[in-house]
Amino acid sequence: MKKKISFCTVCMNRLHHLRKTLPVNLKNTKNFENLEFVLLDYNSSDGLEDYVKNDLATYVQSGRLVYYKTNTPVHFHRSHSRNLVFKLATGDIVCNIDADNFTESDFPVYVQKIFTESPNTFLTTIGTNGNLFRKDVLGRICVNKKDFYRVGGFDERMSYYGFEDYDFVNRLEFNGVIRSVFSQNFRLVALQHHLTERTANEYVTQNLEILAFRYLTPASTELYFMFKNGDVKKGVMVDNANFRYTEPFTPLKQTQIKYKYSIYDDQWTKGVWRPVKSGLEFSWSGGKMELFIYDPEMSRYYRDPDHTEFIYRISEKRLRHQAVMFFSQITNRLIMNQNRLNRQAIVNLDGFGKDTVFKNFDLITPLTIF
Repeated sequence: MKKKISFCTVCMNRLHHLRKTLPVNLKNTKNFENLEFVLLDYNSSDGLEDYVKNDLATYVQSGRLVYYKTNTPVHFHRSHSRNLVFKLATGDIVCNIDADNFTESDFPVYVQKIFTESPNTFLTTIGTNGNLFRKDVLGRICVNKKDFYRVGGFDERMSYYGFEDYDFVNRLEFNGVIRSVFSQNFRLVALQHHLTERTANEYVTQNLEILAFRYLTPASTELYFMFKNGDVKKGVMVDNANFRYTEPFTPLKQTQIKYKYSIYDDQWTKGVWRPVKSGLEFSWSGGKMELFIYDPEMSRYYRDPDHTEFIYRISEKRLRHQAVMFFSQITNRLIMNQNRLNRQAIVNLDGFGKDTVFKNFDLITPLTIF
């Protein structure tokens, strides 16, 4: 007996992508039975609900497309959203299909074939020796739903952009599930779009008030991320190819060193900040205080009366986006590497994908997902 497949898509303010992909995907796979499309509206504010109700009603009525909406999220949470949509799916095999991805007519046939021939497998674009596909399709992963539950889903500590899928792949393998990589001959297609869209709805992008940096060496720069709620995080970005480490490598540092950039002490220093009349005041965990005095003539903040230590405020959009990507990926990557070092197969021990949703525009009967 063939397994039921669920193509799962999460969308938060990406209607301009979904409008181009989802109708095509539904038409491309119309001849494949035992397949459902599950669309999770992650509290979009761009008209997604009205679009599905008006333009895709036939598919919803037939059951081919199942629409869920949550009004809970304020920001996009990659791991939680995927956990939720996978839990809502009714298929034996759940496949993540990003909103900007197309599915060809032979895609469900290919998925069914792989899982029929190798029941104890999962299917991914992430190769054992690096990436075989471009970033736009790296989120494409198919897994037996029972295996998804067995490892506790995507790690919800990884709330930012990047590496949550790599971590999921690692933990499936720790649990004895065999990795199958998409054939290079299989065509995976996605819409091209600007990199800034990848993090547009996430917490860091929407809540970063001030970004500043302090030059240390040609291979290291200290970054300050000041958020609207008064939180601040700082860390030293290291160019691993040129930075001279003076201390022994910890196991975590050894996993970090293979990347082009890392954060020096394998962690962010946390604290609170506030603007003061003369500049910026920081209070760090452990009780250390810092005061930077603003010099309008030089457009920078000085920490000492001799003006030898200073930070610059970054306002240029491209640099801010690059810093946000660094912050997001480093934060998630540290969690992934720690899971890998500990061979942590199961995460989210207190549950995952929890939320309240509404199915197919029924606002009377909320569904609580535990």
